[in-house]
Amino acid sequence: RDDMSPNAPTNIYLRKGDDVTVEAQSKNWCRLTSEGDQPTYVMKKVVVKKRPVDEEEKHLLALALTCEAGGEGREEMLLVGFVICNRRDTDYAEFADKQTIREVISQPGQYPLTWERIQSGTWEPTGEALELAEDLLDGSIDLNNVYHDGKLLPRDTLWQTNIRPVWECEVLFHSEGGHWYSAVKN
Repeated sequence: RDDMSPNAPTNIYLRKGDDVTVEAQSKNWCRLTSEGDQPTYVMKKVVVKKRPVDEEEKHLLALALTCEAGGEGREEMLLVGFVICNRRDTDYAEFADKQTIREVISQPGQYPLTWERIQSGTWEPTGEALELAEDLLDGSIDLNNVYHDGKLLPRDTLWQTNIRPVWECEVLFHSEGGHWYSAVKN
């Protein structure tokens, strides 16, 4: 649709392999076109979901974000989620056998209070944590492009603690939420 009529779609869903070009965009809309018999869309917002999301993994990650940083704002929740996803994805020995969010947050000694709260069944994630968890898991947030204070964070950012790390690592920063973030020392 080439106009912003009330009938213009607000969401379209693309499949892997769909060839779509963003021809024009502004803060409030964009125009997508594709080759072949696909129509042109003018939309208010474009959301491209890159991966299917396992609902249990999303719920567990959202609970972890709520427990670890729920009162500290979106950026702190993003940083906590970044560490959890990095642990799931790394080959670093301490976490190499962790393939799921459940395995990461239930690992002994890593998120004990969070895991205890999850096991109790009395906690519910916030709406913001659920949205952020979905964005982290479906690829809407590119984990290779996460920044803090204008600095690109490495994917081997594997620790987030309440005390300054004393083990051998590269301490990256101390957040406003009171967490220390650190990476594998190169």
